[in-house]
Amino acid sequence: MKLIHVLKDKKGNPLRNVYIEDFKNDVFNKLLILKVKNGKVDTLYYINKWLFFNSKGIDITSSKENFNGWKIDRLTDESIGLFGIGKGPTGVGASDPALIEWNPKKKLFAIQVDD
Repeated sequence: MKLIHVLKDKKGNPLRNVYIEDFKNDVFNKLLILKVKNGKVDTLYYINKWLFFNSKGIDITSSKENFNGWKIDRLTDESIGLFGIGKGPTGVGASDPALIEWNPKKKLFAIQVDD
């Protein structure tokens, strides 16, 4: 597991750690957003290939056909932008960017399609 980013609150205090697993170069198959408090680890968000989970259950699923991994588009204090890498008959392509964002009212990470 490799730490790639620390998510922070509005005051800049560290809140959550973002890790990737099963990666080669910049492309990965697993992403975890973890919160450690008083020695306990909470998984707040988890991507396992084409399945996206938040603390309430499955957030979304992505197409598993021609799945070839994920790549980070951007990192901010409260969100992670990523896109899927696919391999099909016409070559390698990328999905539209998606944003995993912290919703403070719901106290939940959820994915949104990025415009």
